[in-house]
Amino acid sequence: VKRRFSRKEIEEICPKNFLDEFRKLWREIDELDYMIGIRRERGGGPVVRDPLRAKFGQEELDALERKALDWSDAQFNRKKHELVELRRAPFLVNGNNGAPIEARPTIELDVRPMGLKRHEKWWRNFGEFGPASFGEKELDEIVKEFWRKRKWVKDHPTIGANSDECADAYADGAKRVRRNNSSDGAKTIAAIARSNIVDFTDESHLYGILKKWKELAAIVEREQFGEQMGDILRTLEYYADNAELTDVYRMILKGKMAGKSNAELREVAHETYGKNYGENYISTIFTNKIIPAIAAAARKHMDIVENLPFSENYKKCTCCGRILLKNSDNFTKCARSNDGWQTRCKTCEHAARANRK
Repeated sequence: VKRRFSRKEIEEICPKNFLDEFRKLWREIDELDYMIGIRRERGGGPVVRDPLRAKFGQEELDALERKALDWSDAQFNRKKHELVELRRAPFLVNGNNGAPIEARPTIELDVRPMGLKRHEKWWRNFGEFGPASFGEKELDEIVKEFWRKRKWVKDHPTIGANSDECADAYADGAKRVRRNNSSDGAKTIAAIARSNIVDFTDESHLYGILKKWKELAAIVEREQFGEQMGDILRTLEYYADNAELTDVYRMILKGKMAGKSNAELREVAHETYGKNYGENYISTIFTNKIIPAIAAAARKHMDIVENLPFSENYKKCTCCGRILLKNSDNFTKCARSNDGWQTRCKTCEHAARANRK
């Protein structure tokens, strides 16, 4: 049975920087709770609880009431759902009428497609490992682990990568981030907790995490979520490092992760890379170019590991020496070669053509 804590107990036992996160979330919950309550009261529903009223001054109560009464019916319904999600935030499972909260030091997650970056067996840079990189015993362990993971996913299709519930959780979190310009990462983590899935091939998941990267990294640094959230961020970094991105796109990605504005990124793109991007186009690049490239890297990683038992499916580039899968992503077809593929990878071919110009 999990131990449950009241807000008073949390205030007594938490370190200050940890407690600040609770207080910000509690404040947001209480404000939304009051506005929903006053809206119901004006509609003939139950009177707002006195302990909830007592948390605000009269001017604050008046301001919150004006906001609540300005809501349309659709907004009112959305706010009720938002309150439920805030109360589900990690560490805080808060019931109605001030029910106690429950500590949640970890979130049990299904991480797709290849789990979290916690060991070095299959987490080397793309092109730096193939079947010959492993001994027979180690390769056997990798294959068993991979297919154990794939079987679990197959046996749980209702919460799979394309699950509506899962996608909605991240998409809804991303919409709230854009609408509210929230300064903390609690809502993104709440979306992760609600779906119990992190899928690095799903662009909505990547968007939700990257948009709140700075706040999530700060939470990890304060060790509020143990190792798991840090592992999620490190895994995403791995896929970003292996994604096919230009130098200017990498600069935009790092800038977004650091919380820089589009105006700042536009200036760097112009001064350093000679690109005259508009501020809106910076967002377009991030959403439509960078995030899909990271998702593609996650899918590519799965293909690489899946084919490790089959050395005939790999080919070493005669130019750069990387070990790559023999497919159209990495090599150009060539009818004259023995295996039907060019001896140089596409990256080296492109570089050679550029040098000839």
